[in-house]
Amino acid sequence: MISDEKKARIEALSPEEMLREINLGRKSRFHGESFDHLKTCYQLREQAEEESRLSRQENRDLESLTVDREANAIATKALSRADAANDIAKDALRIARHERITTIIAAIAAIVAAIAAIISAVNSG
Repeated sequence: MISDEKKARIEALSPEEMLREINLGRKSRFHGESFDHLKTCYQLREQAEEESRLSRQENRDLESLTVDREANAIATKALSRADAANDIAKDALRIARHERITTIIAAIAAIVAAIAAIISAVNSG
């Protein structure tokens, strides 16, 4: 059984110091149960750090997914509005074609009326 003082000294070490002591093996200043406690503390810290890292990564992934979903919703709305604008442009093009045909027909009618007036003037005169 190791004393609370030794436990506190081991637990106060940084992970780098713990690893250095573990790598020293028999040359470490900790032996027996103290060395076992050192290895356990190091493993628990590493595990806690890994869990924390995974949690942070999961949070970043969730935030990224939320942003991606919002971007997708915006893109969907933009596509819908672009489709509506395209429909309006197609209608405008159809109207313009009809206007052009109407203008050509009106011009032909004016020419025919002018020719008729000329013929009528020549016949009466």
